[in-house]
Amino acid sequence: MQVRNLFADVPDQSPEEVFDELLRGGPFKLGRIISSGQATPPDQWYDQEQDEWVILLSGGARLRFADSDETIELHPGDCLNIPAHVRHRVEWTDPKQRTVWLALHYEATDEATDEPPPQDADRKPRLRFSLLSLMAFSTALCVFFAYTRFFLAVAGLFLATLVFLALFILLVQLPVHAAIRAVTPADIEDDVESPHEG
Repeated sequence: MQVRNLFADVPDQSPEEVFDELLRGGPFKLGRIISSGQATPPDQWYDQEQDEWVILLSGGARLRFADSDETIELHPGDCLNIPAHVRHRVEWTDPKQRTVWLALHYEATDEATDEPPPQDADRKPRLRFSLLSLMAFSTALCVFFAYTRFFLAVAGLFLATLVFLALFILLVQLPVHAAIRAVTPADIEDDVESPHEG
């Protein structure tokens, strides 16, 4: 393996921008860009087929996009992702020092979008199912308590009716028993003998 320094073999001044391809594989390409005060020619815009991710390693630069009148100033360590077919241009690079970029050209895939991963997407149906289950359980519980209260009311009414009947029977029977107890054997004998006397 060979170690390469990104700041090695960098010319102090160059009439043109220098592009060195560092790595290529499948749908992506990684390159180093060296600028020495260069800028995109007037009225010219980059319109690329691939997405581009750039990071500024040294120097300074300003970018302009066709859909905006403002420029974006980049300092060492700043990075930016430029989607495909977004027209842009290099408005300025620092002429007093070397400006070194890394540019990664790649083809965006579904995995590179801002959409949440599938496991996060599956949480919504699961959460919705859990909420529906909770609502169904709560509804069943309310119905159960409603019917329970109804049955308790019916049972209470039935029990009160039984108590009322028992009290009624008891109150009716007490005078009867009292009357029966008031009749003595002598009274019965008198009642039996009285016809013969007539």
